[in-house]
Amino acid sequence: MLDQYAVTSQYVCDIEDTIIKTLNINITDRRVFISPGAIRHARSEHGEDFKKYFNLLPHIINGAEYCGIYPNKADCIEIVKKIDDYVTVGLKINNSSGPLSISSFYMINDGKCAARIKNGRYKEIGP
Repeated sequence: MLDQYAVTSQYVCDIEDTIIKTLNINITDRRVFISPGAIRHARSEHGEDFKKYFNLLPHIINGAEYCGIYPNKADCIEIVKKIDDYVTVGLKINNSSGPLSISSFYMINDGKCAARIKNGRYKEIGP
């Protein structure tokens, strides 16, 4: 279980090959970490989402239904999974050989998710 009061970055999970293939990105280190700063950000900016989804981050990342690249940020990707709501997790690619880091996570509504699928920002994760 993740520690919301950790004072150092903590390992969350490994990103799955299907996400890497869907986005056609070149990374060799599949580990995902979350820093104390990202935890503070999510807790203060997305409080209810933080309470609901923080300990589900490994499940969200490994069970994602959609993924995409942030517009104008080639080093940031989004992972999306529907639980009760659609939850998006932002991941920063630190470099092609370093681990990924969670920058934020929060709920998005069905309409916003549908629009991002329609305009191609989110791609369905294939097998």
